[in-house]
Order: sequence, then structure tokens, then C-alpha cells
Amino acid sequence: MRKRTVFRTLILAIMVFGISYTIYNTFTKDTNQLVKVGDVSPDFVLEDLDGVKCKLSDYKGKGVAKDEPVVLDTTQKEKDEEPIENTFPRMIDQEIASPIGESMFNFTYAGRDPLKISLVNTGTESFLYKILDADKETDVANGVLKSKESYEQLFDGLPEGDYVIYCVVEEEESPIDIKLKVKVEILR
Repeated sequence: MRKRTVFRTLILAIMVFGISYTIYNTFTKDTNQLVKVGDVSPDFVLEDLDGVKCKLSDYKGKGVAKDEPVVLDTTQKEKDEEPIENTFPRMIDQEIASPIGESMFNFTYAGRDPLKISLVNTGTESFLYKILDADKETDVANGVLKSKESYEQLFDGLPEGDYVIYCVVEEEESPIDIKLKVKVEILR
């Protein structure tokens, strides 16, 4: 009986030690190594769909979308590929806040239906915008949007092809946040 009491006491002591150790480690972990909201993300490497490795640092200086759905990039990989046909209007409908002072959107236009492009400056002092025909490397439209200003244009008769909407804050200082809404819709 004394042997059984010693054994139970030993088991109970091991359990108490184990629980205490787990609680101690849970609340005393070094949290300085964790990335917090607002921190710069550490560089990492991933493979894309073609198996090509790319690093986060490869995209430094490119537009960043925060807290928004992913933009569907419908540009063609090769010029000889047929455009993807769909039964609904392809759209970009994004609100962007980029800490690097620039943002870029790509889309492919089939050239059949009218196209409406809208840009709204939602919080930047001012930024330059350009809408480019990527195939011909020519400007379709460009200008400056000051705070709370907007640009909206209906395009009918644009040639089919790849297009880019590029927005940038031009400052002498380091880049500041660019905040804008972009909408591209095909009207049927």
C-alpha cells in the first residue's frame, strides 16, 4: 500500500511538472522573432506555377495591394495564345494602399465592347497616372489626380490587346503611401 502511494505521488508530481513546464513555455516564448502588423516582412523564396523560384525581394518597388481581394491578371503569357473568352465582363475593382508610392494593374481587352476605366484618389496629395497600350507601347491617357479627384473615361474602339494602368507619387523625398480606387469594366 505504501508502494502504491509513492507511485501515485510520483505520477502526480510528473504531471504537475509537465503542466507547469507547458504553461511556462507558452507564456515566456521569445516573441521578438515573430512578424507583427506593420513590420517589414522577412525575405522568403517560393516557386511559381511554372516551377521558377522567386523571392519576396524580387518584387520590391512594385505595387502592393493590402486587405483586398486578389486582382485577376488576364494578360497573355505569349502573344500567339488565344485570349480567354468568358461570358461575363472582366473587371478590376480594387482599393489600393501602397507604401512604396506606386501601383500597376494589367488587363487584356478583347476589343469588342466599350470599356470604362475609373480612378479615384482616396488619400494621396497627388499622383500621376498613365493608361498604356502595352502592345504598342503608347499612352492611351495620362494626367494628375489631386486628393479626392477622380478620372473616368469610356473607351469605345480601343484595339484589342494588353493594357497597363500605372500610378505613381512623384516626390523628391522617399516614397509615401499612394491610396486609390481603380475600376475597369466592360460594358455590354
